[in-house]
Amino acid sequence: MTIPNSEDIMIPLLKFLKDGKNHRAADIANHLVSYFNLSEDERKQRKKSGDRLFRNRIDWARFYLRKAGLIMNPEKSQTKITSEGLKLLKQNHKKIDRGFLLRYPKFAAINNRRIRN
Repeated sequence: MTIPNSEDIMIPLLKFLKDGKNHRAADIANHLVSYFNLSEDERKQRKKSGDRLFRNRIDWARFYLRKAGLIMNPEKSQTKITSEGLKLLKQNHKKIDRGFLLRYPKFAAINNRRIRN
């Protein structure tokens, strides 16, 4: 299997968080490894920087969702879905990507800042 990109991770990540509880980053990663049925080799694959590829993609998915206001980090290494994230899940979208997230003003604001710099 190809290792999923950050956009492919967003909906399964939100679905995992839909219970409204705080979840540790390690628990999220373990769930997503199982969800995507990644092999041990895929899980351990590294980028040139030495970072684990799948974990890096999870981190990017979390970053984008947090900047859009769909999840939050109530404590260090903890992630929780927001009411806006729960509302989005109820709409039953098939995919979330960066273009989709531009509908959220907080995300659009950071995206515009990046483009100007």
